[in-house]
Amino acid sequence: TSEVWGRRRSAVLLVQSESRHRMMSAPPAHVTRVAVAPTPSGELVLVATLATKKQTQLISVDASSGELVHRGIVGHDVFASEAEAMEALRARFCGGKSIPAIVHGHAFLGMVHTSTQVQVLVASEVRRDPLPGGHSMCTVGRTQWVSAPLPSAAGRPPLSKTDGEGLERLKDFTVSGFHFYSETYDLTRPYPSPRPVLGYDPNYCWNEWLASPFEKAGLRACCVVLLQGLACSKVLRVGQRGVAVALISRKNISNPGTRYNARGLNDVAGAGNEMESEQIVW
Repeated sequence: TSEVWGRRRSAVLLVQSESRHRMMSAPPAHVTRVAVAPTPSGELVLVATLATKKQTQLISVDASSGELVHRGIVGHDVFASEAEAMEALRARFCGGKSIPAIVHGHAFLGMVHTSTQVQVLVASEVRRDPLPGGHSMCTVGRTQWVSAPLPSAAGRPPLSKTDGEGLERLKDFTVSGFHFYSETYDLTRPYPSPRPVLGYDPNYCWNEWLASPFEKAGLRACCVVLLQGLACSKVLRVGQRGVAVALISRKNISNPGTRYNARGLNDVAGAGNEMESEQIVW
């Protein structure tokens, strides 16, 4: 019964006081930074500096198909620093001028492209909560959709009414405050996970479809694995010592919905609104 209606696991890790203090107080040496830059010609260019890589990547959007393009060539779309990448972006796409209306953020959450436009979802604000080993959990606080028409879409029919309404419902879906991710750790499995970030369990990834354009371009690492639920940690004082406690609750994607639409088991044996929770103490 517990396997059907939910699972609860608890992991306890004991470490030395000095190590505990260091993990909770020292900020990460490098965190992910992203940006979306609309060019004067109407194209979108994505800039990604990942926590897991030292270089900065420039990712362009094909003017006809809307697909992501990245060749992985140093000096062309791979640069040693974000400043070098932005300088190359200005020189190649903006005639050396400043980039208007650039949108900065902490992560790419996904992308949608149709026959006439492309839209990128960016996490513009996040709250970071530490985990053991210097990892962190990022709860999305605010998001922003950045859209642009495809320059080569002139003459193509617009979206149908049904597709347009579906796109609007997707954009209205609430992400802020209810979703989280980690740049360097697999949160889709109980702690400690033996898998890398991209070895995630798809049953707990809520942006699989939104991340598919990145996957197709060989850039899956540039789009975070988004989970739904709660992720937080806090240091509690126990006498003269500090004890760190983290709580993670992740929702399964198999059978989500309101209580009237997601009851019992569905046709793939997914339990209605199944949650898996764990507590980590160190």
